Parts: sequence; structure tokens; C-alpha cells
Amino acid sequence: MKKFFVTMLLMATTMTMMAVPAKKGVWKTLKLQDGTEVKAQLVGDEHGHFWVAEDGKAYAAQGNTKIYKQIEKNTVIERAKVRRAKVNAKRVQKRTFGHPTTILGDKKAIILLVNFQDKSFKTNHNNAFYQRIANEEGFSEGNFKGSMADYFKAQSRGKFTLDFDVVGPLTVSKNTSYYGGNDSGDNDEHPGEMICEAVELAKEQVEDWTPYDWDGDGYIDQVYVVYAGKGEADGGAEDTIWPHAYDLYSSNNYGDGSGPVAVGTDLYVNSYACGPELDGETGNIGGIGTMCHEYSHCLGYPDFYDTDYSGGQGMGSWDLMDQGSYNGDGFQPAGYTAYERWFAGWEEPIELKADNVEVRNMKSLQNGGEFYIIYNDKNENEYYLLENRQFEGWDASLPYAGLLITHCDYNASVWEQNAPNDTPSHQRMTVVPADGKYSSMTYQGTKYYDDAETFPYNKVKAFNKDFKTYDNVAKKAAQFFTKTSNGTYWMSGSVESITQNTDGTISFKYVAGTTTGNDDNGGGTQGGGDKPVVEGALFYESFDQCSGNGANDGQWGSTVAGRSTEFNPDNDGWYSKAYYGGYQCARFGKGSEVGIATSPEFTTTNEATLTFNAAGWGNDGKELKLSAEGATVIFEPAIVTLTGSQWTTYTVKMTGAGNVKLVFTPAKRFFLDEVLVVDNTKTAIENINTHKTTTNKIYTIDGRFVGTDPDLLPRGLYIINGKKIVK
Repeated sequence: MKKFFVTMLLMATTMTMMAVPAKKGVWKTLKLQDGTEVKAQLVGDEHGHFWVAEDGKAYAAQGNTKIYKQIEKNTVIERAKVRRAKVNAKRVQKRTFGHPTTILGDKKAIILLVNFQDKSFKTNHNNAFYQRIANEEGFSEGNFKGSMADYFKAQSRGKFTLDFDVVGPLTVSKNTSYYGGNDSGDNDEHPGEMICEAVELAKEQVEDWTPYDWDGDGYIDQVYVVYAGKGEADGGAEDTIWPHAYDLYSSNNYGDGSGPVAVGTDLYVNSYACGPELDGETGNIGGIGTMCHEYSHCLGYPDFYDTDYSGGQGMGSWDLMDQGSYNGDGFQPAGYTAYERWFAGWEEPIELKADNVEVRNMKSLQNGGEFYIIYNDKNENEYYLLENRQFEGWDASLPYAGLLITHCDYNASVWEQNAPNDTPSHQRMTVVPADGKYSSMTYQGTKYYDDAETFPYNKVKAFNKDFKTYDNVAKKAAQFFTKTSNGTYWMSGSVESITQNTDGTISFKYVAGTTTGNDDNGGGTQGGGDKPVVEGALFYESFDQCSGNGANDGQWGSTVAGRSTEFNPDNDGWYSKAYYGGYQCARFGKGSEVGIATSPEFTTTNEATLTFNAAGWGNDGKELKLSAEGATVIFEPAIVTLTGSQWTTYTVKMTGAGNVKLVFTPAKRFFLDEVLVVDNTKTAIENINTHKTTTNKIYTIDGRFVGTDPDLLPRGLYIINGKKIVK
């Protein structure tokens, strides 16, 4: 078994500012400057957040008033990125776990209860009550499904137990709004000062702090503060504190607090986490989800949501370090994933590699089940994890049940920046959706994704190269980012016959050394390798691996398809002075550069047909000229007219034989997709079995079933028996 990323640096994770994400579905009615009202939903986290109305407009409070004004979302996002960069640059405390067995054994931890001058804990939410929330086995009063100690003991299967000392309530010197009020950047102004005051007050009641320093490095490992009232992340007022984890040294660098607090000889409190007493929506006692999320930061786990709000899907409700902290309204947070259990050294995955393996009756993680790993054989830091997640134990409030396949692409520096899922086109910890798609809703061009489905899903019982995806987000989750030894982005193996048994166990077969299998993976587009194959084509470019936004997703604004890094064609050799990746398409040209695009070289026959999809950019010129480099080729027509912000399919006759490169010359900017050159002397439809049997299911390129008889179809590009075919 491979060592965990070379002991995984089990991580050299540093204490950047880490926060719980805004709870999805928190809506409230905002009063605007002109007296009108609008219903909006909270999005973001501690670094930057705002309210988004149903029409996509963004709003923020004016200072600490209850009056809201419309804002530009991107301004908040960019400001948050700057703040995050500054925080990372100033980070000081490094929590290094040199070996996976570090988070083991019986540990002591401390929780501080904090009142403000204007806000105190409810009468029955006293020290004794929080002792029960923290430590009582099977705690079930009200909506609780267990205590914090129960949660961590269950996730570690008894290998890591926590005994919490609860101190307080302690009353700090100022009102809630002083500590939680937002500055001009919508960041809490003085939470670090609250922590410093609370620790100083706790020193009067706690004589010996050494049990809380687990590794003897002179710093208390875990201090968790519960503050009276609500928090901002799930609907509390703007002047309440947003739950987060941070360190006092960095807070002091921002003028917040006095820095690490001495609690003994050469012993300090520096890192901390905090969360509210009450649920921000109901005003009732809050569950343990936020506490477990923030406390997990103290253990070293990063956030797995999209912390810079750029549109990544993250892990959703499957993970405590994303929306899973809110499962069951926070009373039944998602259990730790296979990755998080491995990360802590509690469990080791079983590797699937060179031998065929049949797995029978695999139990769920919450019921003692094992989990499996399939490495990218060219990059051991990239792999799939296979785990059984059922409606059991702490997972009882998950969105679905079944075999969860998670794609991880670990990078130490990205983890240290607390940014695994901050790049939409390169999500480093995300779920492969069994239905082949990520459903989403869009606000102002930013997508927010629903939770991914587990396997099996309807007829989808396998995960292999024939796995069908219906959007680029799902495709990126399903494929490796580094090519494997088979020359594609697919694993060198196949997971077959995935079955959910009636007792909640999972069975499947792993077939080694192959990327395809016999299971019916349903209709739709091919998942794709590094270069799609279209039978009968002289040249084909799908641009399906381009991972930006624009055109195919219905977006045509001036900000789409703006990153050259997202241009990832199927074929090497494309050339342009200005190239960008749209949504499974390409954009060529920019305001100061005509987007002349030259294809890779291929060999054409004397008579061929070129088809392609193209669209104009806004009000740029509409003329697109076609020519060739290399052999002499005549195009009929040689000039086509583009429609701005709308796709058109063009069919062009090519006459001339030899090695050529296609040249597309626009007036300035344009979108290009599905470039196909077909030999007119033969068609691919002749090369396949055309018997009218139900086995030859035919789909359009966008996944629509169109029958089983190719003779009844017009000329075009189709998928027959999982292969792209030209008729």
C-alpha cells in the first residue's frame, strides 16, 4: 500500500482563515434604500458574502444598518481573494502531522462559552447543558442525534476520542456588534479581540492548560468558542460573528486582538475556532454541525467548498467540510468521508490495481465498512475513492445512498491555501455524479450545483471509459487531469456491476487492465478520452475539454471565455495569437487581436465535406473566411456569414488532396465548435452493423435518443453503440 502522499504531509496545512460556508436556502426579505423590499438568499463565507435576489442582483447591508443596497458581486469576490491572499501571506502557525497515526488516542479539549454585554446565553443553555452537548453519550434531547464526542468517536471508530472541558459562560467587555460588525470589506471587525478576552477570563478558572497541548509544541491545539446568540452564516444579523477558524497572531497583524495569549510557561493559545449558540433562522439552539466543521479545521482539514465563489461544485452535502455541516439542520452533520478517515490515519484504503477483484457486501462507512482506491498510474496524488454511504448513523440526512465515487487530485500548495475547489475547471475534491450531470442554478453568471447522485443510478451500473456525461463539469469529475499509461484521461480499469443490496451493502466488480466494460451506462454523449474518435472522419475536433464558460451554456456576455488556460482542445497543434476556452467550445480573438485560428495538420482526400459550428462575438464583423495551409484546397463556399451570439452549423465542400491545415479568418472574434472533415467517397455508417436491431441505439451528440435505424436519419454526427459516427 502506498504511503499517504509521502506521509501526505498529512498535511502541512497552515492556519489560514477558514470558515463555514453560508447555509444554502437562507432567504430573507431585504429593505432597500428606496423603501422597496426584495427577497434574497445569502451566499459566500467569512471572507466575503452578500445576498442574491431571485433575479440575480446582489445586495449588501449599508454598514451595520438594516437597509440594503445593490452591489457588484464581482467586487466582493475580488476583494475576498485579496484578503485571502494577505491572510495566507501572514500565516504563521503550521500544524504538521508527520504520520497518519497522529490523530489517535484519548485527548482533552476545551470549549469556552462567551456572553456579550448585550447578549447572553438563554437561561437553560448553561454550562451543564453544553457539557451534555459536548460529551454525553447518545445525547438526544430535542433534535440532537448525539454529542460532539459521539461524532468524533464514530468517525474514528473509537481510535480518536475527545473529552471536552466546558468553561463559562464568560462575559466579554463589549456588545455583539463591536466584535461582529462588518468593516468596509464585509469582514467581522474584532472577533480576535473577543477570543483574547475570553481566554484571559478563562485563565481565572483553568489552572493547567497543558492537557490541551497534544504534541508538546507550546501551543494549545484546540480552543473552541461558542458565543451567545446567532451567527451570520445561517441568517443572523450582519453585526453577528461569522463562524470561522483562525489564529490570533494573524488577527493581531490586522489590528484585531493582542496576539497569542500566554496560558502557562511557554504555553500559548493561538489557533481557535468559533460558532454561535443559536440557529440563525429559527432562533433555537444550534446543532453541532458548525462546531464539528470548525473544530475539524483545528484538526487540520481544509474546506471543500468553493471558497472564492467562482462557481465550483465542491463536495456539497456529502462532506462536513462543505454543506454537509448543515445536514439535518446541523443536528446530524455528514460523517467523515473516506478521504478524511484516511487523512487522519484511522483507516487505510484497499487498492484496486493489477488484479480483477469482486467486492461483495461492502458495508457503509457508518457501519464499519472498508473503502477502495484507484490511483492514476502516472500520478499517485490523483485517484478515485470508492465508499458506501447509506442513510445510517451520522449519514442519515444525506441526499442519496449508494456507492460514492470521489475524485481527488491532491496538491500540497493548494491544500495549504485552503483552496482545493476554488478553480471551477479543476475541482480537486469532488464527486463523480452517477447520472452523468451536475444540476445547477445560476446567479449573475455563477453556477451553484446540486448534490451528485451515487451509483448505481437507474441503468448506470458501471464506471469506465463508456461512462456517459452530459456536461463538462461532470466530465471533469469523471476523468483524471493527468493522462494515464493507457494514453487517455481514464483509469486503466473498470468498475462493473455496481449493485445496491437490500441490506444497504454494495457489491461491484473491478476489472483490471481495461477501460471499457459490458454494463449498460445509459444514453448520452461519451465521457471522452483525450481525443474523441469519430469513425469515418479525416479530422474531428469537439473542443469538449475546454472548461471555460460561454456559448454552449447560453452565456454570450463580454466576460465569457476569458482564460487561455481553459483552452484544452482534443488535438494538439491548434494555433492562434488569441485563444480561449468556452463551455465545451473555443473562442478565438480579442479586442486588439483578430482571432485567426489554424487547425492541426491532417490528410484530406480529393473530395471531402467540412462541417463546423460557429457564432459571432457581439457586434464584431460577421464575415468568416475559410482557407488552407499546405496542399491546395478549394472551399465552397469560401466565406460564411456569422450570426452574433448564436450558433450556426455550416457545411462546406472541400476539393483537393494532401496534408493541410484549416484556417479560419474572422473579422475579429468568434466562437468555434464541432469541426469535422469527412471523406465523401465513403461514410462511416457503412462501417458499422446497420441491422435494425435494438442493440444499435442511436443518440444525437447532445444525448437525445433518435431510434435504431440509421437509414432513417439525415446526414450528421451521431453516437451509435457508444461511438461517434458520421452519416
